[in-house]
Amino acid sequence: MKSMQETEWVLIDTETTGLSQPIYVIEVAAQKMRGWEPEGEPYQAYLNHDVDIPSSAIAVHGLTTQFIAQNGRDPKTVHTELIEFL
Repeated sequence: MKSMQETEWVLIDTETTGLSQPIYVIEVAAQKMRGWEPEGEPYQAYLNHDVDIPSSAIAVHGLTTQFIAQNGRDPKTVHTELIEFL
Protein backbone atom coordinates (compact mmCIF):
# COMPACT_ATOMS: atom_id res chain seq x y z
CA MET A 1 0.00 0.00 0.00
CA LYS A 2 1.32 3.46 -0.95
CA SER A 3 1.86 6.03 1.74
CA MET A 4 0.19 9.43 1.32
CA GLN A 5 3.61 10.89 0.45
CA GLU A 6 3.72 8.60 -2.62
CA THR A 7 0.07 8.96 -3.64
CA GLU A 8 -0.59 10.89 -6.86
CA TRP A 9 -3.90 12.73 -7.11
CA VAL A 10 -5.45 15.84 -8.65
CA LEU A 11 -7.13 18.70 -6.83
CA ILE A 12 -9.93 20.25 -8.93
CA ASP A 13 -11.86 23.45 -8.21
CA THR A 14 -14.73 24.95 -10.19
CA GLU A 15 -16.85 28.08 -10.22
CA THR A 16 -20.35 27.89 -11.66
CA THR A 17 -23.31 30.01 -12.65
CA GLY A 18 -25.08 29.00 -9.43
CA LEU A 19 -27.01 26.21 -7.79
CA SER A 20 -30.16 26.21 -9.94
CA GLN A 21 -30.41 24.36 -13.24
CA PRO A 22 -29.10 24.85 -15.77
CA ILE A 23 -25.70 25.06 -14.08
CA TYR A 24 -22.64 25.93 -16.16
CA VAL A 25 -19.01 25.66 -15.10
CA ILE A 26 -17.41 29.03 -15.88
CA GLU A 27 -13.98 28.43 -14.31
CA VAL A 28 -11.96 25.28 -13.73
CA ALA A 29 -8.60 24.90 -12.04
CA ALA A 30 -6.58 21.77 -11.35
CA GLN A 31 -3.31 20.96 -9.60
CA LYS A 32 -1.50 17.62 -9.74
CA MET A 33 -0.36 16.52 -6.30
CA ARG A 34 2.04 13.97 -4.84
CA GLY A 35 1.06 13.52 -1.25
CA TRP A 36 0.39 17.02 0.05
CA GLU A 37 2.87 18.72 -2.33
CA PRO A 38 1.96 20.32 -5.69
CA GLU A 39 3.63 18.70 -8.66
CA GLY A 40 4.13 20.71 -11.85
CA GLU A 41 2.25 23.77 -13.00
CA PRO A 42 -1.49 24.15 -12.30
CA TYR A 43 -4.18 24.31 -14.99
CA GLN A 44 -6.77 27.11 -15.02
CA ALA A 45 -9.29 28.30 -17.60
CA TYR A 46 -12.48 30.31 -17.93
CA LEU A 47 -15.32 28.80 -19.99
CA ASN A 48 -17.70 30.94 -22.02
CA HIS A 49 -21.07 29.22 -22.40
CA ASP A 50 -22.60 32.51 -23.60
CA VAL A 51 -25.06 32.63 -20.70
CA ASP A 52 -25.89 35.29 -18.12
CA ILE A 53 -24.34 34.81 -14.69
CA PRO A 54 -26.84 35.53 -11.88
CA SER A 55 -25.92 38.25 -9.38
CA SER A 56 -26.11 35.67 -6.56
CA ALA A 57 -23.27 33.69 -8.19
CA ILE A 58 -21.25 36.85 -8.93
CA ALA A 59 -21.50 37.70 -5.21
CA VAL A 60 -19.75 34.41 -4.41
CA HIS A 61 -16.93 34.31 -6.99
CA GLY A 62 -16.85 37.77 -8.58
CA LEU A 63 -16.92 36.46 -12.18
CA THR A 64 -19.27 38.64 -14.21
CA THR A 65 -20.98 37.89 -17.49
CA GLN A 66 -18.85 40.61 -19.12
CA PHE A 67 -15.59 39.20 -17.71
CA ILE A 68 -16.41 35.69 -18.95
CA ALA A 69 -17.46 37.06 -22.37
CA GLN A 70 -14.04 38.73 -22.66
CA ASN A 71 -11.86 36.04 -21.07
CA GLY A 72 -13.78 32.79 -21.39
CA ARG A 73 -12.96 30.23 -24.05
CA ASP A 74 -14.92 27.59 -25.91
CA PRO A 75 -15.97 24.92 -23.37
CA LYS A 76 -15.08 22.03 -25.69
CA THR A 77 -11.53 23.38 -26.04
CA VAL A 78 -11.20 23.73 -22.26
CA HIS A 79 -12.58 20.21 -21.70
CA THR A 80 -10.03 18.78 -24.13
CA GLU A 81 -7.18 20.69 -22.45
CA LEU A 82 -8.29 19.57 -18.99
CA ILE A 83 -8.46 15.92 -20.07
CA GLU A 84 -4.93 16.23 -21.51
CA PHE A 85 -3.74 17.84 -18.26
CA LEU A 86 -5.24 15.01 -16.22
